[in-house]
Amino acid sequence: MDSSVSPLVATADKGKGSGGKDARAACEILQTCIERIGGSKREEQVQMCNLASRSFSLEGAQLVGAGTGTGKSLAYLAAAFQQVIEHGKRVVISTATLALQRQLLSCDIPTVVGACRQLGYPLPNVAVLKGWSNYICRWKLAAPEESEALFPAYEVTSASPTMVGKQLARLREWAQESDSGDRDDLERAVALAAWRQASIAANQCQGKTCRYFTDCFPRDARLKAQDADIIITNHALLAISALTSAELLPDFEVLIVDEAHELPSRARSQACVNLSGAAIERIARSARKHFDLPVSNLFEVSERLAKTLNDLPEGELNSIPGALQETLTALQIELSDISGQVTSANKEDENKGKQKVTLAQIEESLEAAELISCFDPTKSAAWIEEEKSGERYLYSGPLDVGNKLYTNLFKGRSCVLTSATMQLGGSFNAIASRLGLRASHTWQGSDLGSPFDYAKQGILYVASDLPRPGQSGLDQSVLERALELSEAAGGGVLGLFSSFKAAEQAAQYFADNCDLKVLLQGERPINQLIDEFSANRDFCLFGTLSLWQGVDLPGDTCRLVLIDRIPFPRPNDPYISARTRAVEVAGGSGFAEVSLTHAALLLAQGVGRLIRTANDRGVVAILDQRLATARYANYLLKSLPPFWKTTNRDTVLGALKRLSKQRESAQNS
Repeated sequence: MDSSVSPLVATADKGKGSGGKDARAACEILQTCIERIGGSKREEQVQMCNLASRSFSLEGAQLVGAGTGTGKSLAYLAAAFQQVIEHGKRVVISTATLALQRQLLSCDIPTVVGACRQLGYPLPNVAVLKGWSNYICRWKLAAPEESEALFPAYEVTSASPTMVGKQLARLREWAQESDSGDRDDLERAVALAAWRQASIAANQCQGKTCRYFTDCFPRDARLKAQDADIIITNHALLAISALTSAELLPDFEVLIVDEAHELPSRARSQACVNLSGAAIERIARSARKHFDLPVSNLFEVSERLAKTLNDLPEGELNSIPGALQETLTALQIELSDISGQVTSANKEDENKGKQKVTLAQIEESLEAAELISCFDPTKSAAWIEEEKSGERYLYSGPLDVGNKLYTNLFKGRSCVLTSATMQLGGSFNAIASRLGLRASHTWQGSDLGSPFDYAKQGILYVASDLPRPGQSGLDQSVLERALELSEAAGGGVLGLFSSFKAAEQAAQYFADNCDLKVLLQGERPINQLIDEFSANRDFCLFGTLSLWQGVDLPGDTCRLVLIDRIPFPRPNDPYISARTRAVEVAGGSGFAEVSLTHAALLLAQGVGRLIRTANDRGVVAILDQRLATARYANYLLKSLPPFWKTTNRDTVLGALKRLSKQRESAQNS
């Protein structure tokens, strides 16, 4: 076979057909799962199982577009269990959201385990593995540091010391009862400030010298993962494994990445470093306290760094200014000197844990200073940003993580990368490139479609008669149209806005001009708002980015999705600006390759909030004429589910009113 052509192209065949022995066995497990839960056979789900099973016998990445309702997680789990049972392969499964991870652990995996038991198969060992700081640290709980030394001042302000103290007491009680020590297993969440006092980073752990070494939650999780056949993890830990030398995962042969469109952005976040004057000052205090070292020079450098950052404008840096470069050089000298002294210091055992925390902080800041000092605008972005506290931070991160993702995660393994939004503009190319799959023989894309009849279940309305969006908030005509549509629907409105200012503006306009109840993101924790919205089907829920993705509102809870504008990235976003410039220097189109793909991905996620089951009906209304008039509109439309499309205001108002009446009739019958 031609080496330039992926063997997946010839073998996968989009998952159709009966497949080989492995595929037939995997589909048998899947069918048993479906029977156990009282479900019905879905062709797309069978194709997903078939395709995953075939892909696991080959090296390479299979990109699978599988729409909402496909049941893809149960399908790939059936194939994964079969590979473990029959061939003894170790499988790693990664998700982007806690909701999907909980679904796998509480619902899908127990279903597959029951099916395997029913069929007489031996049961694979399943373990969950997350980053070190996701678990309680018993040593930190027993001897917590002062809050000032652990996290920025603004976090103490947002979570008062009294509240933090109460939450720490609750965490101590919970640690005595918990089997996992996993933050996500907490029934009631705690503030970040409290959790940081109760957890520790991997490089700060005392290891065998800790008196809690044999009763350590993160260590126990890793030991279980070492013995597991199937490991459930998250994109953050997967990214750290790909981007660093840290050996967080045991050897594995098969990788499944669900919500795969999220992996590149999560990886870039993990690779980002930062520095601030306040952070260096805290390190200086810790070094003086726990090592009794003279650190006056480091205090001086921390003041210089704070002043230099305050003197520079916020935003992207095209180069490192001379004054900042001099400060970074001085910082490296001082941190290197203190690191040498700290490493050779020898204090009593009780203080060694705090010394190790301090040393880890020193080394992290030293690495950040070295990376930023070597800033290359063709490979990374650098910017200055002011935090809530008023403190200026210096950030830097790589423009592209794809090469490392491919080299350290995908190469030499059998991989299935899946999501409902794997195609942008009708092609897998954009997502494949972001994942580092740039050679045609390394990957194959397959679109399984969706079990939903989008053209009959939903309408995509583009308000082509409204004015082009401006920079000064929502136009009055946009607010009027949003209200008109919402009243026709009788509520059940999910408003997805491009900024918090726009969401606030719309909420205030609704409060002043109608009786519809509006829940606004930020008023309460997002989960509480979603629960209230679900329980009151005539309410409206308005918000920004966290509502665009991962929110599941099946049934008539959500009948209208309002989107104020195409979600292009902010023009002053330093990452977007730097990536755009790098693409253009290389001869490409920065708008097409960066801004447009960003907008297409987020728009597809937002539009996907409407139809979640085969019985859902509703309208997506996009109040941005550019989706009907701009030259790039077709690319964006091809990224969305195939709804019935219209630009006619009267048509969509009539449809919403009929939908509202049908709902009222159903309630009264």
